[in-house]
Amino acid sequence: MSANATTVIDVGQSASIVAPARRSRAVSAADSIAASIGTTQGLGLPPRGTRGAGADAGVTPAIATPKLAAQVAGLGYHYYAGFSPDFVGDVLNHVGATTDDVVIDPWNGSGTTTLVCAGRGLRSSGFDLSPAMVVVAKGRLYRASAEVVARRIEHIVAATPPRRRPRVGEPLRAWFDESSAARLRWFTERLSGQTGKIDPNEMSPESCFLTTALFLAIRSFMGAAMTSNPTWIRKELNEGDRARATWKEFVARFAQAALEIEHPTADIKAWPNLRVADTSATLIRTDVGGAAESSSAARSSADTSVTATATSPRPTVLITSPPYCTRIDYVASTRPELAALGWTASDQELLRRRMLGTTTVANKLARTEGFGAEAESLLAKVTSHESRASATYYRKWLGQYLDTYQRSIQVLAATLAPGGRAAIVVQDSFYKDVHIDLARITHEMCEAAGWRHESTIAFFVPRTMASINPRSRPYRERATVTESLLLFRAP
Repeated sequence: MSANATTVIDVGQSASIVAPARRSRAVSAADSIAASIGTTQGLGLPPRGTRGAGADAGVTPAIATPKLAAQVAGLGYHYYAGFSPDFVGDVLNHVGATTDDVVIDPWNGSGTTTLVCAGRGLRSSGFDLSPAMVVVAKGRLYRASAEVVARRIEHIVAATPPRRRPRVGEPLRAWFDESSAARLRWFTERLSGQTGKIDPNEMSPESCFLTTALFLAIRSFMGAAMTSNPTWIRKELNEGDRARATWKEFVARFAQAALEIEHPTADIKAWPNLRVADTSATLIRTDVGGAAESSSAARSSADTSVTATATSPRPTVLITSPPYCTRIDYVASTRPELAALGWTASDQELLRRRMLGTTTVANKLARTEGFGAEAESLLAKVTSHESRASATYYRKWLGQYLDTYQRSIQVLAATLAPGGRAAIVVQDSFYKDVHIDLARITHEMCEAAGWRHESTIAFFVPRTMASINPRSRPYRERATVTESLLLFRAP
């Protein structure tokens, strides 16, 4: 592919990845576990989702679409921004990654990049500002048969939660009654081995796997808190609307969730380093995971290393996708998970303010220039737009996004080793009728940071969050956008 080339691919219809027989077995096993504690009531979770099916027939791209619709493959956890494993594998093939390379994903999310690297025996590090997503990413590394998982669940639920009132400020009380919130808190502490605010860096892959099942079980009780926007969950319900989760009901749903998650048998060949980190604030130079070791202690230390050293190898391959310029609130979309980890409403608000693309804005815009021609032109168009709050709130929000995004790219440019390869996935969007060309903005920012652009592959996305927002429709006829993979090389 020639330098600066752009390839365009259409993303086709999605196809189900759910094996009905496996789901049926999971429900039956969950019912059996529920029966062992005194109930035979079948308690179903919502149906699992679908994933993108790839390019249109007749088109054979060198790299598969990054889009993963609705479901993290092999985990059962709904995550809007997930990568497809095929995409990560194709990028690794494209750059010729070997066991001599060190791969990094600074917006690791649900951990697909590090999971694929782990299966290939590649050293990798994955970071995310959200502790909930670090739990999910680590949980995907857990390896056990369905039978082992079932026995583990039976052992965990054998104990009965003590009768107690929830602690003052218990975050789960926003959606659950007192007794339910107290039971869920006791169970969360039992899974993690921690009290108070739970630190995923101190959790094993097994604990994270079971906590992910806990996340799913908690969500299954929260229908009253869900909205038409799948990325927004109500902060709090009225007392009369809060869910009551009996111990027997909860155990059945937890068991079903854990047993429905696919249990991979492929070995982990290299344990990644996964931890909470702020890409825009810290030079990322941390110990990376190494070859797989047999003991559980070795696994625990390998995947929770957080200590930077002077001899830490610099990453040679970067595969990532930053939060898009779409005002999706990733903290709001994971409120139940953060609450389960003991994060209070004030903790969550502080996390929101640190996120790239946060909908909360500072009182004063840090700067309006130095972002590159495309970004500065966009900021001027938004500022002069006729719609309400364009020159005030939306100008501040966009300027804040551009500032944080550019600082993140500068950190990554200082982190990637000389000659390293970078693969960044972004998606364009709209402010009213103003096109936000995030691919061009990324191109300009990365080249300003010293990277050389090699090529771009564009994937048309037929449906986005904008298509479900009726207030955006008067400004444009279409809601389709383009997701782009930009490939760069460090000097």
